[in-house]
Amino acid sequence: MPDSLAVVHDALHRLLEERVWRTLESLVVLDGEQARRHFRLFSEALDQHMAVEDRLVIPAWRPLAPTQGPGRVDHLEGDHVVLVRLTAEIAGFLPEQADLRTTLQRLPSVYRLLGVLEHHTVREQTVYRVLEERLPTEARAELTAAHSALVERLRDR
Repeated sequence: MPDSLAVVHDALHRLLEERVWRTLESLVVLDGEQARRHFRLFSEALDQHMAVEDRLVIPAWRPLAPTQGPGRVDHLEGDHVVLVRLTAEIAGFLPEQADLRTTLQRLPSVYRLLGVLEHHTVREQTVYRVLEERLPTEARAELTAAHSALVERLRDR
């Protein structure tokens, strides 16, 4: 039996976080080439993940989401905006070769990205559990397949 939507979503987010950690590890040993490779994989997968969410998840969640407190749609959309901004910021400085001090000065951006991603993961866990029960079978299968493909792409490459 294939993994559930919630399980695949959690696996995807763990792998996204792992790519950011690998980027960070590469940066602190001043391996710009590896940092760029890991971050490119992260960035491409994150873009595809958010595009699928914008097309399928947010519209399905909108009528179910609370209007106050945790889980509001504007929180999810706001997280996406911050993730895009931080990803662009990091992608902007990664092509440059940097000395240790410059690298250390840039690390807070990567830590902020990790923090937002971790927070967003927790926020979405409830959303995905509810949608797993409520999405029509075809939409759930499409979303699960899209996320499964990203999981496979991010696995130990």
